Amino acid sequence: MKEIKRMSVFRRDMIILVSVIIILSISGMVAAYKQGYEHATVQIEEMTVNIEEVKHQLASLKKQEKKVTAAYKLQKEKLSSIKDQYEKTQRITAKKKEMESELAKKEQALRSLETELKKLQAVIVEKKAEPHSLPAGSFTVGKDMPAGRYKIEPDGGNGNYVMDGGAEKVSILLGNRQESIFLHEYVAELENGDIISATLPTIYTPVE
Repeated sequence: MKEIKRMSVFRRDMIILVSVIIILSISGMVAAYKQGYEHATVQIEEMTVNIEEVKHQLASLKKQEKKVTAAYKLQKEKLSSIKDQYEKTQRITAKKKEMESELAKKEQALRSLETELKKLQAVIVEKKAEPHSLPAGSFTVGKDMPAGRYKIEPDGGNGNYVMDGGAEKVSILLGNRQESIFLHEYVAELENGDIISATLPTIYTPVE
């Protein structure tokens, strides 16, 4: 009996011990779970804060992106305008060079014509005849002076010289001034009936 009673007590003690161990294990697990839960909660809260910060930074970056994009578009438009102005300037420069080249050619042609004219004038041989002088006014060839080929020169002063009605029609400026528009002399064929109008006195020297 004593042995049975001892075994019964031992069994009871073992059950109590196992129960205590189980309770302690469960308590430890619960405590560990609670600690882990609290730790996880803290981490989640921290992550939530970090996410909000990231969202705020992302919104700030988007604003900066809009500003940079707007500035980029503005600079691109300015660059396009500068490029258009540059191309326009290049076209104007090219046109200017073309016109300058054309002007140089025309000036060279004019100088050649002037040289040729001087050569032609140099070979004009004055006839052995007395020159005719006319004051300023209107005159008729064949009436106020004979027809013929004459070298016409100003007899002092400067003015307009017009001849109309014959084979030639002349309208020039005669004079001793240095401006290129004033001629110091002019050779023309005067025919009967030609009307001469001059605002200055002139000398007519017969030439062949």
